[in-house]
Amino acid sequence: MRTTTRRAIGAVAALALTTAGAGAQQLLSKNISVGGVARSYLVYLPVNFDPSEAMPAMFFFHGGGGTANGGLFECDHRPLADAERFIAVYPQAIDSVSGSNCWDCLGDYYGGVDEVGFLSAMIDALEADYAIDTRRVYAGGYSLGGSIVYDFAAYLPDRVAAIAPVAANMWEWTLSDVNWTTPVACVHLLGTNDFYAPYNGNAYSISTDDQNAHFVGLNGAEASPTVESLGGNVTRYTWAPGTGCHGHQHIVRQGGGHDAPADYAAGPQWLWDFVSQYDIDGVIGCSGPSTYCQTAPNSSGTGALIGWSGSTSVSANDLTLLVDGATPGLPGLFFFGPGQTLTPFGAGFRCVDGQLSRLPVVFCDSAGSAAYALDLTNPALPTAGIAVGETWNFQFWYRDPQDPVAPFNLSDGLTVSFTP
Repeated sequence: MRTTTRRAIGAVAALALTTAGAGAQQLLSKNISVGGVARSYLVYLPVNFDPSEAMPAMFFFHGGGGTANGGLFECDHRPLADAERFIAVYPQAIDSVSGSNCWDCLGDYYGGVDEVGFLSAMIDALEADYAIDTRRVYAGGYSLGGSIVYDFAAYLPDRVAAIAPVAANMWEWTLSDVNWTTPVACVHLLGTNDFYAPYNGNAYSISTDDQNAHFVGLNGAEASPTVESLGGNVTRYTWAPGTGCHGHQHIVRQGGGHDAPADYAAGPQWLWDFVSQYDIDGVIGCSGPSTYCQTAPNSSGTGALIGWSGSTSVSANDLTLLVDGATPGLPGLFFFGPGQTLTPFGAGFRCVDGQLSRLPVVFCDSAGSAAYALDLTNPALPTAGIAVGETWNFQFWYRDPQDPVAPFNLSDGLTVSFTP
């Protein structure tokens, strides 16, 4: 579970909300008091909303000088909310040192409007009224509304699972004033010719390269991204999650200006596709491979132990199966299946159950070690490729003709859940 030092937030003093019955589909106006300051926001409940269904919440913060209703046109999440089952929330800014209806970002020009407290209070209200899944709260925003979500990643990483800033940079002071220790997944959309959020940064904001490096390092993501063309001069860079289960993504439009998510062919969809993979602890279902079952001594007096290197990410496709302690110089093979068991087999135990699939033969070195780089996309695999969300169990079988019990033995088992 995440731990962090949370910034003091304004208490909720008054709340006037209108709830919707099951089956309703509507956009509701909400009012809330944060530290004695009246605030407002819009809540969209998806079609056939049922309060017993614990849905994620996707916040979207409008551009500076705009309105919550205008945020619907900058990034309309309502069709996605219906299809993907989440509550869409559009907060309203008030006057700040940045201007009328502008978000008051923390740092050098902070004017005292408690935006961090505002978000925290809205989360509390949504939990009370709609039983949202508080482990799956996401915050996106456009322009100044995109810049404010970096503050939420910095000061509320125990409440926000992922952020999605668009046409926005992180303020220099947001990076420097915070002791960043808690990973937060981020997807960032920006055009290379954005005048208001310069791609290479300026005196007030950091460059896109520095921002990517910050989140890749903070999240322990893979060092090299996968690169995809999305059409329309748009390229997506994805740094896959490492062992800490947090990744990072940057989407760039060559020649693009100060574009809102709606200006991209599938901007709202791209944001949701990335953030929805995450809960507060990282990629949902990602806990890293783990060993199970048991091994038995072989003729060398040791037991073979299975291991792994790389990541569980299908997009990274860099998982390598390892074994140590097998018979030196003799062949063996990794195999896998959907189930687990503990069944005597040869001189050891079979740990994998169900329909079994064998991988090609490898030879152990003089230390009894072997490795096999698993190509998850190889259609020649008995499973015709391994997909996101699948869990498989792996084991190593190897020759051991000197063993008095049987001429072969096995390692312990390894269970792997594959992530995006």
